[in-house]
Order: sequence, then structure tokens, then C-alpha cells
Amino acid sequence: MENSKLKFTRYFSVDFNPSVKTILETAIRECKAGAFDSVWCVFDGDAIGRDGINDNLKSLFNEAKNLGMHFADSFPAFEIWFLLHYEMPKHFYENQSEAIKGLQKHIIGYSITKKWLSCASLYSKLKPQLKIAIANSERLAEANAKRDSKDSTRCNVHKLFCEIRKIN
Repeated sequence: MENSKLKFTRYFSVDFNPSVKTILETAIRECKAGAFDSVWCVFDGDAIGRDGINDNLKSLFNEAKNLGMHFADSFPAFEIWFLLHYEMPKHFYENQSEAIKGLQKHIIGYSITKKWLSCASLYSKLKPQLKIAIANSERLAEANAKRDSKDSTRCNVHKLFCEIRKIN
């Protein structure tokens, strides 16, 4: 790693299905420890939906932003990021089930069960389309910037992959 810009790497995981509060609290703690060049929070709208956006969560988001954290979020579900590997969303997906239906046109049998995800080789299915996903996600972000509505399909996961590419 001598030629790499990445000087220190540490990976940690939280529960399979953590709350946004847990994600933010863990990331804030890691950020304050000062051991990382950057800290990214990855979550989707489903995680926020479980907790709802209350004053405590708003406060955690503000603290995270003030600490310089980055967000790789996807709304209404993380499956939007997967879908962007194949197509631009043509409409607003209201929930994860709708996003999964769109994704299943491209990944037959896609399921969110631990059993399916553990043997699906999802990364190898998606990796060849990463450039398409990044381009589609950037186009989606541009389109959303022109809208007033928060009721839109959103995805910022491309920002994390762009940052990782800078390191390599």
C-alpha cells in the first residue's frame, strides 16, 4: 500500500439491519476518534422509515455533517443503487417492494433474505455495470436537484464509489 493514498483502513460492521440512529452514532464515535481520513454512512430510506425523522435523528445528522462525514444513501431503498446498474428509474418508487419489482427484471429471483443474499454473488453480477450505475446515479442526482419535491427516487451511493476510485 505504499503508493496508495489510503494510509489507514479499518472495517467494522453493525447489525444486518441497523437503524439510522445506530449507523450515525457509530460513525460519529469513529469520526471523533480521529483514526480515519474520511467516514461514510451507508443507509437507505427503509432504515429511516423504521425510526422516523425526529429531533434526535436531525441532531445526529447535523453533528455528522459538522464533523465532515459523507453519506451514501439511497431512497426509498438500497435496491435503487442496484437498479441503477441497469437503468434509470422511470418513476418514483414509493417503497422497497416497488424497487425490488423493478430490479427483478434484471436480476431474476432477487430477494432480500439473508439466505439469498449470501449465495447470490450479487457483487459479481453488478460489477461489470459499475460505470453505468455511477453515470445513472449522477444523472438522477442532477434531475432531483431541479425538482422541489422530496418525493423522488434518490441515490448518492455513486459518491462513495467515486471516492474509492480516487484511492486506487
